[in-house]
Amino acid sequence: MTDRQLKMSKELIKIANEYLNSISNRTSLITITRADIAPNFKNASLYISVFPDDKEEAALVFLERKTRDMYDFLKSRIKGKVVPRITFIKDEGEKNRQRIDLLV
Repeated sequence: MTDRQLKMSKELIKIANEYLNSISNRTSLITITRADIAPNFKNASLYISVFPDDKEEAALVFLERKTRDMYDFLKSRIKGKVVPRITFIKDEGEKNRQRIDLLV
């Protein structure tokens, strides 16, 4: 990942979490844990962690419904030529890390 991609990734995480905090109904905690950005900056995958775990599917449906609104929010906050299209993915890596912590 280049420095520009890393910088954009950090900015996306910060702004996306800010947006989620503003629209959340507080029934579950949704957090963007990491972002992968394509080299051409046109697409980005945002990995989410949801607490409690049983609300994960509902959170994904909610985020899919709000994708366009989040894109508009990102467009208003990101200074640059290209604002990436967003897709949401469950962060299985975070769950695996938590499982390892319990075992150790």
